[in-house]
Amino acid sequence: MTKREPYMCSYFVDIVRGKVYTFPYLSRARTEFILRELSWAVEEVKRKRCPICGRQFKRYFSLKNHLSNTTCSMVLLDEIFKASNDFKNNGRNGRGY
Repeated sequence: MTKREPYMCSYFVDIVRGKVYTFPYLSRARTEFILRELSWAVEEVKRKRCPICGRQFKRYFSLKNHLSNTTCSMVLLDEIFKASNDFKNNGRNGRGY
């Protein structure tokens, strides 16, 4: 993943909800690794809460819109890309995932 696009945050919410299974252009193994690394964010999304600022939402649509259109998206994208790079650098070899 080289492009930092806000729709990735929308995919993150959909993956947590079980609507989609992988990020675009990423393997299932890498997606599962990212979800394990960001388990704190997964729990917040399940509660319909922004994992960055903590704002509570009544609907997942509102959460996805918030994560796509605010600075929270850039912070969450940084975390997603860090986890993705960890998988690429040592996830498959060093940790046995």
